[in-house]
Amino acid sequence: MPAGPLGELWERTRQPGSFARGVLALSTGTTLAQVIPVLAAPALTRLYSPAEFGAFAIYTGLAALVSVVGTGRYELAIVLPAEDGDAVQLLGLSLGIALAAAAVAGLAVVALGVPLATALRAPALGGWLLLLPAGVLFAAAAQALGCWLNRRRAYRPLAASRIAQASAAAALGIALARTGLGAGGLILGALAGQALAAGLLALASWRSLRATGTRPTRAGMRELAGRYRDFPRVNALHALLDNLNASGSVLLLGWYFNPVVVGQYSLVMRVLMAPAALVGGAISQVFYQRAAEVRQQGGDLRGLARALLSRTAWLALPVAVAMFAAAPALFPLVFGPGWADAGGYARLLAPYMLFHFLAAPLAFLPFVLERQWHAFLVSTAGNLLFLACIALGGRAHVPELGFGALSLVMSLYFVVYIAWMLRIARR
Repeated sequence: MPAGPLGELWERTRQPGSFARGVLALSTGTTLAQVIPVLAAPALTRLYSPAEFGAFAIYTGLAALVSVVGTGRYELAIVLPAEDGDAVQLLGLSLGIALAAAAVAGLAVVALGVPLATALRAPALGGWLLLLPAGVLFAAAAQALGCWLNRRRAYRPLAASRIAQASAAAALGIALARTGLGAGGLILGALAGQALAAGLLALASWRSLRATGTRPTRAGMRELAGRYRDFPRVNALHALLDNLNASGSVLLLGWYFNPVVVGQYSLVMRVLMAPAALVGGAISQVFYQRAAEVRQQGGDLRGLARALLSRTAWLALPVAVAMFAAAPALFPLVFGPGWADAGGYARLLAPYMLFHFLAAPLAFLPFVLERQWHAFLVSTAGNLLFLACIALGGRAHVPELGFGALSLVMSLYFVVYIAWMLRIARR
């Protein structure tokens, strides 16, 4: 056994239910999952053009706008009730809303898919948008089932589902590259990965759900829907506006520039932000569950938040520094000469990525402290600043100007955001 601080950390990871052990399980799995798309990216960028990546980014942006609210955000409440029976009702409610959201999305794409694709300067997407309802359903179901498993501290199935999703998406994307499907190869790969992840999470949840001896009922779901009504009323709009950072920036870049710029930008987010988002997501899930427990027990929530910031800083800072120093040279070397602009974008966005990684897990504190409305207002201001920076670059016809402004403005915003989170945690 290691001695000193490493030995202490090792002992913490061996304690059942410990924060460190939960983070280790999820972050290890998600880190392994990210090795797969990172290794596949050099092949994909040589098989698909920046314009095809741009079309794929538009598709995923539209799907994310729907799926992020595809459960009414009730899945986030699953970890909160003291009784498992109430959590089962919330899971049933979340899955029911997901089915309804997918049905509405299906009607929308049948009626408006082709005109929408044309308006977004990606007419080839018209037919592929018919797959969007399935993607919405799989993503929303995975979100709900993942929250149930998080409540049960079943971190290994969560990690395994992410590895499977990444593997399926990468493998199918490469396999379909020479079939003439264009961006459709990437879309089908992503959809297959989502379906596999949702299926694995469902299998992992089945036994624990049966063990509760409870089934979702109309009366039970109605009661829990009323008890946690702030999630769809406040957090759903909050999440939708947060998602506009990713989806809105893609749409704005497509409007002001062309799919090639969108593709370059999407590669930066796909290769660099996705690992940070998923590892940060693992930390966020464990932190949320632990923060709920600490508050119920009257513990030191601010101390927990400060410890989280310290740990995430050690993870994120070396990556951000390396990205700032080496991205312009590495991107064309690794991904091909057609992706040089993405390296420059990555350097400009490195400070933003660092501060975003630090702040993201703390976004669950307002749920625990019942300060969702305040968090919504603060987050809305950040989203508007984000899109304003992108628009600044668009109006000047210089995307680099927008990305540079974004890093400066959003880094300052996240410093203020973190300070506010620590303040409300202390209270």
